[in-house]
Amino acid sequence: MRKQGTIAHPVSLHGRGFILDRETALKLSPAEASTGFRFVRTDLQGQPSVTAHPRYLRSAPNCTVLEDGDARVMVVEHLLAACWALGVSNLIIEVDAPEIPTLDGSALPFAEKLESAGIITQDATIPQIALHAPVVVSEDGGKLLIAFPAGSFRLSYLLHYPDLPEVGTDFLVITGELEQLRRELLPARTFIPEQEARRLLQQGLIRSTDESMGVVIHPGHTPQMRLPHELVRHKILDLLGDLAILGCEFRAQFLGIMSGHHLNARLIQALAARYPHH
Repeated sequence: MRKQGTIAHPVSLHGRGFILDRETALKLSPAEASTGFRFVRTDLQGQPSVTAHPRYLRSAPNCTVLEDGDARVMVVEHLLAACWALGVSNLIIEVDAPEIPTLDGSALPFAEKLESAGIITQDATIPQIALHAPVVVSEDGGKLLIAFPAGSFRLSYLLHYPDLPEVGTDFLVITGELEQLRRELLPARTFIPEQEARRLLQQGLIRSTDESMGVVIHPGHTPQMRLPHELVRHKILDLLGDLAILGCEFRAQFLGIMSGHHLNARLIQALAARYPHH
């Protein structure tokens, strides 16, 4: 099993998020082995914190939320995906708002900041879940997320937008090797169809569709991609970041079919219930 890791010294960054559209400051600091990821709300009295753990996972339509009492933090998935790909398993994250900044919509800025701090290996090992039988979660519209036994960690995803030819259909498989995750997933930006963005704005669920924070898919316009298969890569990135909440590695393959954070959360809860002592 792989060793746990943290960063060598604290680093800071700041930026805006698409949900609240406000400037947010973030400080990342080293943590002891087996701490996991602890998010501290420095803007609240008493600086309450929440740890990345399935019991604190809350379902949200367009992001992943952790909540424990007064400590609520949204959009944790990109930062956690960067941590996974760099071998960082213990980190203190201080944030002065309810939302982790979106930055450019990918996990790459977080990875670059973590790398600038230096990654150090710790003595403890990362727990591992070896699946013995498939775990399946689904919802209306043909959305499906499956975890099934495998000899190694693999992530695959089917993206299918038959009514949006600018996106169309795409499929990708990514192995769990850290270097491949770093190279092939972290630069992929979040995306949203223009019609969905307008609906979320009208409902007050987001406050910004600034295209510096991701890819907005406009009808009749082929979006400029940062790398091939960028959109399906980002869906896999989101899944990786959400799986990091379990605090372990996997001997399993994951297949998502038009799944998102809601199904990711349901799968994580199912895995935590089936393997409570991982």
